[in-house]
Amino acid sequence: MVILDEADEALLDLKVEINAKYVIALSATPMSKQDPIEARFVKEHLGFAIYDSGLHSDCDVEQPFQIVQNLRAFLNDNARVPKLIFMDGLSASDDIFNGYRALKNYDSAARIRQLKKQDVFIVDDPALMRGRDYRTDEIGGISLLVGKRFPTKRLVHQGFGRVGRHNESCQRFVLRDICDSLVD
Repeated sequence: MVILDEADEALLDLKVEINAKYVIALSATPMSKQDPIEARFVKEHLGFAIYDSGLHSDCDVEQPFQIVQNLRAFLNDNARVPKLIFMDGLSASDDIFNGYRALKNYDSAARIRQLKKQDVFIVDDPALMRGRDYRTDEIGGISLLVGKRFPTKRLVHQGFGRVGRHNESCQRFVLRDICDSLVD
């Protein structure tokens, strides 16, 4: 028996061969959001179908996100809540983050589940926008700013799902410069 975590990525990106009688493939991507190419590849090349668990995602990427002009406007408008920023070209020591506790590509499970309003998490590695839940108990939840495009449509869904997954308040923003297309 083979158990695959992040199965959709492993099966598509790595093009692995599975030679096992039983395969359990896990993915956070809801069936309704799965790329048809992924489903067809799994069925045709690996010989098994995907069965939906029936679990519903807490994050609906189709919900409207807010458009923000620039990073400074985002920080000003969200000063009272923790912030997660997915963007290239930023450093935690940039002057714009004075007065905040800014961390870049920080990957401490305990820390990302206890964000406080003075926290700014800067992420430029798409891998840190998957499989991690950024959480807070602060009133108002977490604000996410997407300031760069994702490599795939699936990662757009997973990226937006990093906040608000546990019935917590969240706000999702996209920089005006990239709001026309969230995928490279």
